[in-house]
Amino acid sequence: MVKDTVRKSQVAIRAEKFAADLDLEIVYTPASEITFRSTATNRPGLLFAGFDEFFPEHRIQILGNAEMAYLDSLDVKKRDVQLERLFSKGVPCVIITHKHAVTEGMEKMAEKYATPLFVSIESTAAIESDVVHYLTTALAASATIHGELLDISGIGVLLIGDSGIGKSETALELVHRGHMLVADDLVEVKRIKNKIYGYPPKRISNLLEVRGVGLIDVEAMYGVGGVLNQKRIHLVIEMEKWDDNKSYDRLGNEDLTYEILGVKFQRIVVPVSAGRNLAVVIEAASRNFRLKSMGRDALDELSYRLMEKNRPEGITASKAPLRRGTYEKYANPLQGCLFLVLHLNENVSGRGVIIIKETSCSEVGIECASPDMGVLLPLQPGDPTKSPQAILWGPRKEGEQHSPRDVR
Repeated sequence: MVKDTVRKSQVAIRAEKFAADLDLEIVYTPASEITFRSTATNRPGLLFAGFDEFFPEHRIQILGNAEMAYLDSLDVKKRDVQLERLFSKGVPCVIITHKHAVTEGMEKMAEKYATPLFVSIESTAAIESDVVHYLTTALAASATIHGELLDISGIGVLLIGDSGIGKSETALELVHRGHMLVADDLVEVKRIKNKIYGYPPKRISNLLEVRGVGLIDVEAMYGVGGVLNQKRIHLVIEMEKWDDNKSYDRLGNEDLTYEILGVKFQRIVVPVSAGRNLAVVIEAASRNFRLKSMGRDALDELSYRLMEKNRPEGITASKAPLRRGTYEKYANPLQGCLFLVLHLNENVSGRGVIIIKETSCSEVGIECASPDMGVLLPLQPGDPTKSPQAILWGPRKEGEQHSPRDVR
C-alpha cells in the first residue's frame, strides 16, 4: 500500500550537509538551513548587464569564469554595486566555481543580505549538473510503502503483502542467496524523471526484523555486499495467502499492474502456502522478468513448439512478425496458412491461432481460434493498430527464406 504521498514545493537542507554533499567550501552561511524552491540554476550575466525584469531569484546563482572576469575588470565601487544588485535579490545561495578568490567586498555583501556563499573547485558545467541532480532528488515527489525492496540479479523488486505473510523471512533468504537488501518493512520512494527509486528510512537502514529472532544487522552479518542504499524499482511482487477458490496465473500472461506515484509497474501475485520455497520462486520470477524485457518469453516459445509439432508438411515456419502492409504481397500464396498472435490491439486481447480466410488486397479477414475469443478481426493495410505480430507459416518460394519483419 502506498501511503503518505508528499509533493514538495520546497525543501530545507542544512548548509553543512549541502556543502558536504556537493564538495563545496563554506565562505559564509547565516543560518543552519537553506530553503530551495527550484531545481534549476542561474548565471547572473543579464543582471550585471542591467536587465533584471525576469531575474529568477528563487534559483541558485552560479558565478563562473565569465562572471568573475567581468567583476575583476571593474573598480571596487562599481563591483560593489553589481554585487549588491545580486545579493539584494534574496537568492538561496551563491556558488563560485573554479575556486576563484572571494573578494572582501563579496563576503561583506553576503553577510549584509544574509546570503549563503560557497566556493567549488569544479567547473561551472560540472557544478550546475551536480546541483540540478541533487535538488531534483531532494524536491522529488515521495511516498512511503509497506514492503521490502531488494536487488535481485540487478532487478529492483518490491515485495508487498499483508503483515505477517513472510516478506521479511523471504528477504532474509534472498540476502542469504547473495542478493542485496535495500529496505525492510518501510520503503521510501521518490519519482525522479518518471522513474521510481526506493530508499531505506535512515533510522532502520541495513536492519531486518524477523519474528522470533528480532533485529538483524544485515551489513554486519553479510558484509557490505548484502545491502544497498537505493535502487530503482522494476517489478512488484505481491505475496498473498493461498486461496483454493482462486485461479492463479500458470502461463505468465496476466497483465497485472501496481501504481507508485503515477508510474505503473508489472505486478506478479505469488500465493503463499506451507512448503513453498518463496525465495526461489521470487528469484525465478525476477530473472524471468529480465528475460522478457530482453525479448525472450517462454510462453511464446511454447506456442511456437506446439505449432511446429502440428505444422503440415511442405509449410515452412518463421518466428518473424509480418511487416505492416506486406500481407497484401503474401496474401494469395498464404491462403489457409496459420499465424500465432503475439499482440492484438487493446480492444481484442489474448493469444491464439488465427487463419487467413480472405485474401483481398483491400481487406484480409482474420478469425482467431483462441477458445475464449472466436471473433472476426478485419485488418486494413497500413493500419498499425490492427496489425498483429505473428509467426508465419507460409510456402517458401524457391531460394527464398522469410526474414524478420517489424509489424510496427
